[in-house]
Amino acid sequence: MSSVMKEMASTIPVGGRGLPIRWCKGYLIMIHAFEPTPEVIRKELRGELHWRYAGISPFSNFTDTIEIPEGKITIPVFDVSEHPVYSHFVDFMEHFFPYEIEEAKKEASELGRNPNTGKA
Repeated sequence: MSSVMKEMASTIPVGGRGLPIRWCKGYLIMIHAFEPTPEVIRKELRGELHWRYAGISPFSNFTDTIEIPEGKITIPVFDVSEHPVYSHFVDFMEHFFPYEIEEAKKEASELGRNPNTGKA
């Protein structure tokens, strides 16, 4: 299971349903925004986005839910590949962090997990 999925699963009670996660161009994306203070809202209205956290994990094939057997957790997934912000984010990460992305793919493979499903 990727670090993004582990983080999500750690906050969900057993048998629960997690908050939706985004999928874009072969990656799961988890984003936490800053609280919407007047300053943050002003910047967003100018087109500036500032995220408190942004995680990305290889996940080749889109599926509308991810089932995590440990804890019987279901996480809905939304395909945001056509959204320019998320598409640009994935392009940015691939360009500036190629080593980290390849390491994440290797980690999934070494754990015997399918990067498409997170399952062994």
